Amino acid sequence: MSTTCRPKRSDRWTRVPHSDLRSDSWNASKPSGKRSIRARSWAVVTATDAIPYYIQWSIQQTSLDQDWRRDPLDRLRAAMADPLDPLDFRHYIARIPGYYGPQAAIVYRMLDAYATSDGLTIAELDERLRRDAGGGVPRRQDLVELVFRLQRDHYLVPSPHSKDRFASRLLATAWRIMRRLDDE
Repeated sequence: MSTTCRPKRSDRWTRVPHSDLRSDSWNASKPSGKRSIRARSWAVVTATDAIPYYIQWSIQQTSLDQDWRRDPLDRLRAAMADPLDPLDFRHYIARIPGYYGPQAAIVYRMLDAYATSDGLTIAELDERLRRDAGGGVPRRQDLVELVFRLQRDHYLVPSPHSKDRFASRLLATAWRIMRRLDDE
C-alpha cells in the first residue's frame, strides 16, 4: 500500500510506500534526502494527530533545540507533563466544572474511563463507573446525554459498534498524563 505525495519542483506524482512514512522510521541522524524528511514529517503528523497547532509547535521545538533525533511523541509527552503546560492541555480539564456544573465529577470519571480504553459502549461505561469508587452512577439515559454533550464539546467521537472514544489519541494521552492515570 502506498500514499500519493506531490514532490516540490516537479509536475509528477510519486508513490511513497507506507513503510517509509511510519512514525517508527524516525531516524537517529539529521534529516537528509527526501525519504528521511518524509519519514520525519509523517512522524510529526502522526504524533500530533494532524492538529495544525501541535504540528507547528513540534516543528518549532525541533528547530529551536536542533535535536533531530528526538521522537516528536516523546517531545509532546514531556510538554504534557511539564508543570508550565506549554501547550495549554490543562484547559481541557479546567473547563469541565464551568461546562458541566454539578455533573463535573461524573464527567471526570467518564473521561478517565475513556482515556484508559480503546472505546466504550454505554453498557461498558456504566459497568466501569459502577466498579470504580467515587460516588453514584447516573441512569443510562443520563449517561447517553452526557456522552452526546462530550461529543459536541469535542472530547469524544463515536466509533463502530456503538463505542465512543476520545476525539484524538493526543488528547487521550494528555488526559492520562495530566490526571496521573498511568500511575494506577
